[in-house]
Amino acid sequence: MTKEGEPKGGGFDPLKVGAQISNSYELQEQVRQLLSIPDDKYQDTLLNSDLRKYLLTVEKDFLSAMQDYKSHIAPSYRATGAGNFQLSGMFGKTYYVQNYPSYTDFLWTRDVLNFYGKWDATWFIYPADENTITAMMKRRATQLKAEMSDLMNKGITIDADVEVEYRDVENIRQKLTTKEERYFQTSMYMSIYHTDKEKLSEESKKLEQKIT
Repeated sequence: MTKEGEPKGGGFDPLKVGAQISNSYELQEQVRQLLSIPDDKYQDTLLNSDLRKYLLTVEKDFLSAMQDYKSHIAPSYRATGAGNFQLSGMFGKTYYVQNYPSYTDFLWTRDVLNFYGKWDATWFIYPADENTITAMMKRRATQLKAEMSDLMNKGITIDADVEVEYRDVENIRQKLTTKEERYFQTSMYMSIYHTDKEKLSEESKKLEQKIT
């Protein structure tokens, strides 16, 4: 009786003289078998033609990616100016999100993502300690509640922004407590590029019109 996905005739035995990983397995299974071979037992003769071709393709893609990666972290030329930067003859300008609205939908980045030109975006997301955030929210809710109570006792109209912030804080506290939501620290950056400095300035103005 053979395992599911294993060809009849028994499994692969790397210790058997002349043994070779069978190409009747799926490539993923062949790679798994290859990784299970001890280093001191590995030989190139264990690879069948399909597996050898696959590994060479993976190696080629890896080396190509590494070469491109090195060209980004170690460009031949780098300069930074007041309003832009230059990398190996390419001018660029970076923007970052400074403030976020209280509520966002899945289309809030559409103006950025639909921007026509050469650009890239980076979004960093860091999970935060929920206990610390909950304690901070409790402190802030207490402050806002005391502020509203003081205004009411003095007969002063409560600012709508204060009421909205209080409701937001209480809503977030409740969702964090019930694990409906998690709190993250986040930052978003977008860089645009052009080979011509004047064209980059024009592209910058178009982007700023979209996001303001």
